[in-house]
Amino acid sequence: MNKTLYEAALEWRRRGFKIFPCNADKTPATPHGVKDATTDIATIREWWQHGDVAPMLGVAMGPRVGRAPVIAVDLDVKEHANGLSEWRRIGGDYTADTLQQKTPSGGRHLLFLDDPDNPLRNSVGAVAPGIDIRAAGGYIIAAPSPGYVSNNTEHIAPLPSFIANRTKAASEEPIPSTATVQEGQRNAYLTRIAGKLVRAGFDLEQIMAMVRAENARLEAPLSDQELRATVFKSAPQWRYMALEESTEEAPHSPEEIKLLPWQTAKDFANMSPPDWLTRDFLERGTTNTIIGKWGSGKSQIMLDYSLRLALGMDFHGRAHKQRELVVIVESEGHRGFARRISTWCSHHKVDIPENLIVIPQSIPIGEGGEAVLVETLKEIQSKFPDMPLGLLNIDTFARNFAGDSENNNTALANFVNALEYIRAEFPRLTLLVLHHPGHGDQKRGRGGSALPGAVDSDWFISNHEAQVRMECLKNKDGDPGASFHWMLFPIDYLDADGEPFSVICSAEIPIEQVSYTPEFISKKTEDAYVELCKLADESVRKQRAAGREEYHLMITWQDLKDLVDQPKSTWHRTMSELRDGGVIETGSFIRPKGWQPEAPPLP
Repeated sequence: MNKTLYEAALEWRRRGFKIFPCNADKTPATPHGVKDATTDIATIREWWQHGDVAPMLGVAMGPRVGRAPVIAVDLDVKEHANGLSEWRRIGGDYTADTLQQKTPSGGRHLLFLDDPDNPLRNSVGAVAPGIDIRAAGGYIIAAPSPGYVSNNTEHIAPLPSFIANRTKAASEEPIPSTATVQEGQRNAYLTRIAGKLVRAGFDLEQIMAMVRAENARLEAPLSDQELRATVFKSAPQWRYMALEESTEEAPHSPEEIKLLPWQTAKDFANMSPPDWLTRDFLERGTTNTIIGKWGSGKSQIMLDYSLRLALGMDFHGRAHKQRELVVIVESEGHRGFARRISTWCSHHKVDIPENLIVIPQSIPIGEGGEAVLVETLKEIQSKFPDMPLGLLNIDTFARNFAGDSENNNTALANFVNALEYIRAEFPRLTLLVLHHPGHGDQKRGRGGSALPGAVDSDWFISNHEAQVRMECLKNKDGDPGASFHWMLFPIDYLDADGEPFSVICSAEIPIEQVSYTPEFISKKTEDAYVELCKLADESVRKQRAAGREEYHLMITWQDLKDLVDQPKSTWHRTMSELRDGGVIETGSFIRPKGWQPEAPPLP
């Protein structure tokens, strides 16, 4: 991976700019040019992950994500026009305190904030000879592309008023055409104009409009039908036209097409078994969510699990082979969370582990914050070189989501791609995101479908009379079925004034001690339990009718499934809930917990 360009791309992205790769001749390396510019982290990473990546970094001007639009004043230095001199002549200062960079010609790119209510348009030489404007639909080549050097300042100054005035005046005056073009030269002339506009950073629609305007100024203009049949038909070749002003040789053919990766089904199916971080709960290198409403105990359960993983303690009877480095992005309730750590360790009679790391602030994940998080994780990992980075908790999604709305699937996709970027940097790292439920479906994460559709497993937390249950709603690569239980309880302390206060703690509940309470399960599971009891009663009646003094229940899960007729996804959840509190399994057979056969009729 070209780390220099990739890291610079992330820096521009953090500032709200959309970026894309460009070729050595400064033309776009993507099919649709500047329209392909994006802040999507997965796309950006893909562009720069191969050794033959395009050598230039393009940055789109105009609107930014969540910030004011920006234009670039391009001061070019050529034989016939010196943009630096013209800039000084009209009152400009190219040493101004604003984000800027030196260009290979010795010129400058000066970036200024544009007026969103009256934005500037792209122009070439309209302000003065050698001074071009790159606005919406245009772009610049950015450092550290070869020959470009940035001052790396964060500050972007407001647009100088004299630039706005001169640009507006220029746009209202007709641009005289000094070219004398004969009828046999019109196609070649207009095509060269189009090529220059491509190199200047204009998009296709702008170029076609400007070519039409230039054509109208010719003594014998082409008809629009002739333009479409000749000049516009050659649009794919415009990037190779009119390069006489460039010091670099133009390519003579399009770049080679990169083939997509492919495998035979035999090779693809040769998959390794699950690499468990914790058996029946989380696999390594996956992204997972825990959903629970406010007050359900999801943060406490996340902390309980994180401490066990960091200490190498069992998790509901499932052994951990080693201690893991665990990081928690804790974005709310820092003081209370600190007390919970101390209380849990005191209750369980263990020392607070040094390898449990807390980042006590929110991070704008999906808008550049993930890059800072990755560098922080690398720093943390360097302090524990002999311990694997096993788990990253994000508490909560709402506090670390940088998008404008949880219902915006584009913003959610940026969040998901940012998580993929983190995992790509740490391939065996498991991500666990805490999320709130939707308003209607309490077992579904709030907001759009992009996040729940992308995670590897989805868990739901419910709380009934201080008993917390965590059930698996979705397992992308297997059947859901596992569930776990805790008891929440307060531990009392005295504050500095001797007044009592309580801190919540948690402890695991073994399956055999879980109470079977209809309030704690779904209605469909309750109905299935009733049907199971009826099935057991019917089995006993048949055996007694046959004269048997002792009865034997030989009911299987399939018998019950056939009776309740639930879809597969619902049935797995029903089985899980019944296993936890509604049935007793004896080999291949099941019986209702707490069920007793009806008394035999009196003789």
